[in-house]
Order: sequence, then structure tokens, then C-alpha cells
Amino acid sequence: MDPHYLLTGVPLYLVLLIGPISGIAIIVALMPQKSIGERIQIITKACWVAYGMMLFFALTGNFLLQKLLGVSPEAFQIGGGLYLLSLSIDMLGLRRRPEQSPTETQPREGGSPEDTSYITPIAVPLITGPGVITAILGFRSQLEGCRDGMLFFLALSITMFAVFLCFYGLIRISGALTPRILQVLEKAAGLLTACLALDIVLDGLRIYLAHG
Repeated sequence: MDPHYLLTGVPLYLVLLIGPISGIAIIVALMPQKSIGERIQIITKACWVAYGMMLFFALTGNFLLQKLLGVSPEAFQIGGGLYLLSLSIDMLGLRRRPEQSPTETQPREGGSPEDTSYITPIAVPLITGPGVITAILGFRSQLEGCRDGMLFFLALSITMFAVFLCFYGLIRISGALTPRILQVLEKAAGLLTACLALDIVLDGLRIYLAHG
């Protein structure tokens, strides 16, 4: 592949595919009680996890999913979509959530065990979703030689750094949002997440039925 395209075109395509600007609404709605510092701490960890997933699929390709586990890309896509759909149900308030005590709404130093429940859905499938993984596998199949491989891994690093910077800046701005705006944002983001999840599931089913 062309080195210039690997270092500019690939990161740009992946950043647009991830869509940090639209994703920030979902991220803020997931943790309305968190402080700005806590949100940044969580998104930093989520970006590291997402980056690890990108590198993992770039290294293993289709081997782990299809050859070792026997999981087709469309099955992975449907599973990721159903996971997002479950997340959207909580955001829309359709499933009763346990009441928080007053102390649970206060910022914590150094994070908390509950942070994992935010990191996982943000990293996968919100950042490293089925579309991103499919794109990574597609780009990987076009690489030629060690030079292309090294540039591709550099491109993934550039991608995740750009995504983190977008999230960092948008989270800083989110501090100006009032609780009422956050409530409206949570419902809107929940609806958006549900639509996105259904689109992912239907697309996976379409591919599965076409191949079947």
C-alpha cells in the first residue's frame, strides 16, 4: 500500500468510522453523575483497551475468530449490536436501575470498581465496533511486507491518539451542561444507540442470510 495513504488516509477513515463527535453524547449520557476528571480517566482507560483490541485484530486477523473459535464476522457483528441494544435500554430508562446513595454520586479519587462497567462498552463496541474491526481486517489483507505492517500499526496509533484528543476536548466542554440538559441528552443518546444497534444487527443478519 502507499505509505502516504497508510499514515493519512487510513487514520482519517477510521476516525470518521469511530465518530467521536457523535459518540461523546452517548459517553456523557452513560455517566451523568461523574465529574470531568472521572470522565477523562474512564475515557483514557477505554481508549487504551480499544487500542489493544485494534492491535489484537491487526495481528491475528481472521485467525482467532474464524479458524480458532469458529465465529463468523457477521456473528460478531450481531453480538456487538445486541450488546449496544442492551446498553440503550438502560439509557432510555426502560429497565429499572438500582437507586444510588448520595455518596455514590460524589467524585472518587483514583477511580472505582464501577468504572469497569463504563470502560467495557465504550471501548467495545462503541469505539472498536464491528465496522472498525472489519475495516482493520480489510486493510490488513492489503498489506505487503514488513514496512507496510509497521506503518499500519503506526496508523492505528495515530487513529487512537486523534480519537482520544477529540474525546478529551469534548468532555472538557461537557462540563458546561446542566443536569436537565444531561437528562435530555441521555434519552436522545439512548435512542441513537438503539437505532445504531438495530442497524448493526440487521446488517449482520443481511450478510449472514446472503452467505447462507
